[in-house]
Amino acid sequence: MISSVGTSVAGTLTVTLRTGSCTGTVVYTDANAVSFTATTAGAVYNTNNSTFFLGTLSTGAAANAEGTYYWSAVFTPTSSFATGTSTCESSAVDITD
Repeated sequence: MISSVGTSVAGTLTVTLRTGSCTGTVVYTDANAVSFTATTAGAVYNTNNSTFFLGTLSTGAAANAEGTYYWSAVFTPTSSFATGTSTCESSAVDITD
């Protein structure tokens, strides 16, 4: 969730999925620099990822590997009076057949 203090702040949001670390190899980029508004109550962005798949494909072929993945989100405001922010969260993925 991205929030601002006192007013809404418009800008762009870039979300990437990485392996290895928060600055590791990019395996997926969601909607390059989508328009986004941070509000005082907080605003939530849901990824529309439908192309990066972990696990075994329906054909039985192996897809990407289990392990730790890192979602990196960078908010860049369009106003010169506000500063941007970024965050990185990790998710552990275990595949159990």
